[in-house]
Amino acid sequence: NVKSVNHRGWNSIAPENTLHAFKLSKLHGFGYVETDVNFTSDDVGVILHDNTINRTARNADGTEISDTVRIRDITYEQALTYDFGIWKSPVYAGTKIPTFEEFVVLCKNIGLNAYVELKHSDGASQSNIERLVDIVARCGMLDHITWISFSSELLGYIRNHNSNAKLGLLCNSISASEIATATEFGAFIDCGLPITEEEVTLCVNAKIPLEVWTVNLTSEVL
Repeated sequence: NVKSVNHRGWNSIAPENTLHAFKLSKLHGFGYVETDVNFTSDDVGVILHDNTINRTARNADGTEISDTVRIRDITYEQALTYDFGIWKSPVYAGTKIPTFEEFVVLCKNIGLNAYVELKHSDGASQSNIERLVDIVARCGMLDHITWISFSSELLGYIRNHNSNAKLGLLCNSISASEIATATEFGAFIDCGLPITEEEVTLCVNAKIPLEVWTVNLTSEVL
């Protein structure tokens, strides 16, 4: 009984963290996707992994962006002037950065569940995090969104705003500290592979659910 979560969408074909990528995830049989939220200077939640747009965006004419552009330093309207698809393939030229709300609406419309990673960035204020929860509630998706983060502070913002939220504590290894934090927030532990038998035993003894994530591992490794 395995739950597979497609990381940043079907990004081997489509540009990562775009609506195209998430649609392809559904098309290829995934019921879950993972994504990342960052904030523009005018506090719009957008779907973007990095703090800068340079890796996954290009100028409108397709050329590389010469200066470093932090998403937190530009407005949402300014972000829309960049192309977030052509770097992957000319097929996706003209792709715009999705807002968090557009992402949630898409998930609702095509039947996707989502793991949303909250990053401890400049824009991750309590009010902005709470606004994300409000968007999910307004879309009727509270039961279909799981919030994950390496930051206990951000998980706390979610828990205080929605006592029934599904939370996952991200970590690279499991110790008594992670067990204590997960217990405090009623969260599961979401740990990167590989993990040891001792780490699994810690979770079992504490009755903490354990999920695992991978980065560029082949099926043979798994």
